[in-house]
Parts: sequence; C-alpha cells; structure tokens
Amino acid sequence: MQRELRAVDPSVAIKHVKTLEQIRSDSVALRAFAMRLLVGFSLVASALVLVGIYGVLSLSVGSRKRELAIRTAVGAQQRDILGLILREGLRLMAIGLTLGLVAALARLSLARLSQIRRAAFDFPGKSVKLTAQVVHTSGT
Repeated sequence: MQRELRAVDPSVAIKHVKTLEQIRSDSVALRAFAMRLLVGFSLVASALVLVGIYGVLSLSVGSRKRELAIRTAVGAQQRDILGLILREGLRLMAIGLTLGLVAALARLSLARLSQIRRAAFDFPGKSVKLTAQVVHTSGT
C-alpha cells in the first residue's frame, strides 16, 4: 500500500498506514473485549444460579423425605410429588426474579437521577448527549 501511495506522490511522508477495516477493528476492540468479558461473567453467574437452585431444591427434598414417603404411602403418584417439588422450585425462582427486578429498577432510577444532577453542571454539549441517553434508556 505504501508503494502505491509513493507512486502517486513521492514527497508525502507516509506513517501508520492502515486499511479502513484495521481502523474499524481497532476502534471497536475495547468494546468487543468488554462484551466478551461481560458474556463470560454472565455465564459464570448463570452456572452459579443453577448450582444454587439445585442446592436449595435438594436440601428441601432431603428435609422433606419423611413427608414425601408418607404422601407416597397414602397414595400420591410420582408425578404429583414431582409437581409439588417443581412448584416449590418455581415459586422460589419467581420470588428471586421479582426481588431482582425490583432491585434493578430501583438502581436504574437512582442512576438516572445522578445523571440528571450531573448534567445540570456540565456544559451544554454534554447535557444534550446525556439527555439523549436518558430518553433512549427510558424508551427501552
């Protein structure tokens, strides 16, 4: 590429010649790394959640062995007992999901308030950008 540029104008100093694709990949490299890191952490968090749910359910079933044996002796079908255990697990997951969503929404509203307060003391260009971000965030 440098040879072609020198053929056009030999007096021009040429340094750091890059293709448009190289410039683009350099500009998004940090974001791509951050995204991969975020995906990795979310996979680890998901695995921890699954292990936690398994642990809670196995502890619950283990502590209720006697009750489950009595239910079986009285005539409960295996699918009834399985349904009982799955309903308990779904109830726990629903409670956790609800609490997590409430906490996330509370944190989001606090973040928006702090952004709006900071925007009041910034110069106009940053305030416009911040307002656009808040409007975009509230729309999603």
